[in-house]
Amino acid sequence: MQSTRRRPSRAVKSRIAACCLLAILATTGAAAPAAAQDVPAPQDVSPQDMSGDSQDLLLGVTVNDRSTGTLATFKRLPNGHLAATPGDLQTAGIKPKIGTVDDAGLIPLDSLAGVTWRYDEPRQIVVFTAPEDARVPTSVDVGAGSRPVDLSAVRSDLGFLMNYTLYGTSQYDWGGGSTSSTLSGSFDARLLTPYGILSNTALARVNAFDHLDDRSNGLTRLDSTWRYTDPENLLVYQVGDTISGSLSWNSSYRLGGIQIKRNFDIRPDLVTSPVPNLSGTASVPSTLDLYLNNIKVFSGEVPAGPFDFTGLPFLGGGGDARIVMKDALGREVVTQRSYFFAPDMLRAGYFDFSAELGFVRLGYGDSSFKYDRSLAGSASMRYGLDDWLTLESHVEATRGLVNGGAGFVASMGPYGAVNASLTGSRYGGKDGDETGGKVSAFYQVSRNGYSFYVGADRMIGDYNDIGLVVDRRHNNDAPISARAREVDRVGLSFPLGFDPSSLSLGYSRIRGAGKDGDSSILTASWSRTVFDDVSVYVTGYGDFDDRSNYGIFAGVTIPLGGDITGSANVSRTGNRTSFDTSLTKSARLEEGSLGWSVRDQEAVDGTGNRAASVNYRAAVAYMSGSLEQSGDLGRVTGTVEGSIVAAGGGVFLANRVDDAFAVVKAGGPNVDVSLNNRRVATTNSGGRAFVPYLQSYQNNTISIDPANLALDLQPDATQTVVVPADRSGAVVDFGVRKVDAAIVSLTGPDGKALPVGAVVQLDGTDQATVAGYDGRTWLTGLAGRNSVTVTLPEAAGSCRASFDYQSVPGAQPEIGPVPCR
Repeated sequence: MQSTRRRPSRAVKSRIAACCLLAILATTGAAAPAAAQDVPAPQDVSPQDMSGDSQDLLLGVTVNDRSTGTLATFKRLPNGHLAATPGDLQTAGIKPKIGTVDDAGLIPLDSLAGVTWRYDEPRQIVVFTAPEDARVPTSVDVGAGSRPVDLSAVRSDLGFLMNYTLYGTSQYDWGGGSTSSTLSGSFDARLLTPYGILSNTALARVNAFDHLDDRSNGLTRLDSTWRYTDPENLLVYQVGDTISGSLSWNSSYRLGGIQIKRNFDIRPDLVTSPVPNLSGTASVPSTLDLYLNNIKVFSGEVPAGPFDFTGLPFLGGGGDARIVMKDALGREVVTQRSYFFAPDMLRAGYFDFSAELGFVRLGYGDSSFKYDRSLAGSASMRYGLDDWLTLESHVEATRGLVNGGAGFVASMGPYGAVNASLTGSRYGGKDGDETGGKVSAFYQVSRNGYSFYVGADRMIGDYNDIGLVVDRRHNNDAPISARAREVDRVGLSFPLGFDPSSLSLGYSRIRGAGKDGDSSILTASWSRTVFDDVSVYVTGYGDFDDRSNYGIFAGVTIPLGGDITGSANVSRTGNRTSFDTSLTKSARLEEGSLGWSVRDQEAVDGTGNRAASVNYRAAVAYMSGSLEQSGDLGRVTGTVEGSIVAAGGGVFLANRVDDAFAVVKAGGPNVDVSLNNRRVATTNSGGRAFVPYLQSYQNNTISIDPANLALDLQPDATQTVVVPADRSGAVVDFGVRKVDAAIVSLTGPDGKALPVGAVVQLDGTDQATVAGYDGRTWLTGLAGRNSVTVTLPEAAGSCRASFDYQSVPGAQPEIGPVPCR
C-alpha cells in the first residue's frame, strides 16, 4: 500500500498562522498593555461612533465560561466596540439572526438579543454569556461515513458492455407424447463514452415444437437511449425511449423522445429529505448515545451546550428516539422522543422535477417500433417550501387532452404526515368534450409500535390522462387502476399485548372498474421469531365481492447454518389445500459460490409438483439449471447470465454489471487487485483485471499488491480512488513501468566496503541515495555506462566510481564490487 500524506486544509492553516501570530504578539508585548484591561460592552452605540476605520482581530472564543476551541474574526470599531459578519458570528457559536445587520454588513455584538460579551485583550479572546437558544448547536454527524464526493473526479472512459441472460427450457408430456423447447434471451448493450451512454435493450425468442411446420422466431427491440448525467447540477438528459416522471397521485407512461430530470441519487451524501429534528443540551462535556427503536446508531462525545444530529439513518415510518448523556462522574440524563419520517418529502429549498416530450410507446415488449402519432408531453415537479411542507404539481398534454393538478405533502411531526392532490382534465374526443377530475388524499402515522394509514381516490366526471387517452385511441381496454372511479385503502399494524409480535390488517376497496374489476379485499398477516432465529408466519386474504376468492397461508422458516434454510408451509386458496416443503442453500456473490434447492408441493386432491435446482457463480457468468415434474409433465430449464466487456485494451467475460465497473492495468500477470480492501480479482496474462460491483458517484478505493510483479517493474502508485459515472466504466492504470535498476556493491579508497550512510550520487541525475551494509546501494535510472560520486561520512572526503549495466528481464541485477577512488 502506498502511503500518502494529507495536506492541511485551508482552515487548519489559518488556525496555525493565527496561533503563531498570537505567540509573537505575546512575546513582543505588542498586543498587551502594561495592565490587563477588559473593554465593557455598552448598551447603545450611535452611528457616529461606528464611523472611521476598523481593525480586524482574530480572537479565541469562550461561551458561558467554556472555551469553544475556535478562532473567529471580529471588527474592532473606532469606539473600541466589536462587530462581526454573520458568518464569523456563526463560527463563534452565536446565532446571527438574533442580531441586527448594519449597512456595512456587520452585526454589532451589542445588538445580540439576550447576549452579553466581554473583550479580554491580554488573552486575545471574546467571552460571551448566552442562553441556549442564542447558541449555534454542535452538529453531531451520525452518518459521517458518507463523505462528499469530488465531482471533478467522476469518470466515464470509452468502452463497450453487453449484459445478457440466456434461458432455455424443454418440456415433455408423457400423456400426450409431445415435446416442446424454447430458447430466449434478453440483452442490454451499452456504448460507454465520456459524453454519455448509448444503450439498447432487446428480447429474442425461438420456439421449437415437435412439428417442423410449427415454429416461431422473434427479436423485439425494447429501449434505445442516449443518456448523459451532469453530476454537478444533479441533472440527467435522455434522448430516445424512456419513462415519464410521475408523482404518487398520477400515472407514468412510456415514450420515445427527450427528457430532462433531476437525479438526487448522484449524491449519496446529500440528504434531501427533512429528517426529524433530534437535539438536546449538555450542561457539561458528556458522552452521548443515540438509540432509534432500541437500536444504538451513534456513540460519541459532545461539548457543553446545545447539539443536534445530522445524517440520521431514518428509513421511513416512525418510532422512538432515546438520547442518553453521561458526564465525567457517570451521571446519566435520558431524553425520550417520538418521531415520524416521511421519505417522499423534500428539505426546504430543494427542487425536484422531470420533463419529457415525445410519442407514446405502444405494444411494448411485443412491437419494436410502434408509437402513437400524436405528440405528448408532461412535467412533474416537487419543491420543499419548508421542512414540514412539500408542494407538488403535474401537467401533461397530447392531442385533444390537457391535464394538470397540484398537491402537497405535509409533516405533522410525531403525529404523521398527510398528502393530498387535486387534478383536472379536459379531452375533446370523437364523442365530444369530456371534463373531469381526480381527488386523492392519504394519511400515515406511526407511534409507540402502532402504525396506521388511510387513503382514498375519487374520480369526478369524465377524467382522462395520457395513458387512458392513448389506450382509447387504439381501441384497447384501459387498466383497471385507470378506470376505477373509487379506490379506498386503510391499514393498521399494532403489537399484541400478550405476545412479542405484531398483527397487520389492511383493507382495499375498488369501485367503478366493472363487474370483474370491483373488489373489497381484507388482508391480515402475523409473524414472529422464536428460538432467536426461527420465523413463523400466518397471512390471509378474502374478497367480500367474490366469496370464492380467498386464501390463507401459514409456515415456518428455519436456518440450518452454512447458508442453508429449510421451510414448510400450508396454504388454502379457494377449494384447494396444499403442503409445500423446501430446502435451500443460497449462492453468494463470490466466485465459486454454489447454491441449490429442492422443493416438493403436494395437494389434498392428489396433484402436486416437485423441483430441484442448482446454481453456480463462476468468474465469467452465473449459471443455473432445474428439473421439474408435475403429473405427466416434465421440464428441464437452464440459465446463463453474464456480461461481455471491452475496455482498457482488453475483452472480458464477467458476471452481470448493473452499475459501474473498472478495468485495472497492473503491468503484469497474477497481481492481486482489491476493491475497498477486499480482494476481488487477479490480473490476466496481459496484466489486466476486470473489477465489477463499483458504486457510481461514490469513492471506490482500488489497490494492487505489487508482490508478484517482476523485479524490474515498478508502479507509480499502488492505490487510487475511482469515482465512476452512472452505469459506466473506468480504466485504472497504475503506471507500471520497466525500471533500469541494480544493486551496486561499492568499495571505498581503502578497499573495504563503503561505510553505512555514505551518500551516492548518480551522475546526470538529481538522484542521491545512501549506501547500506557491505556497500550495497540501490540505484535506478541506469544507462549502459554509469558514474557515481560518493560522499564519505564524517568528512572523510569523496570518491568516484564507474560501472557498466545490462538489464536482465524479470530480474534484479547485482553489480560489483566496484572500487571508488
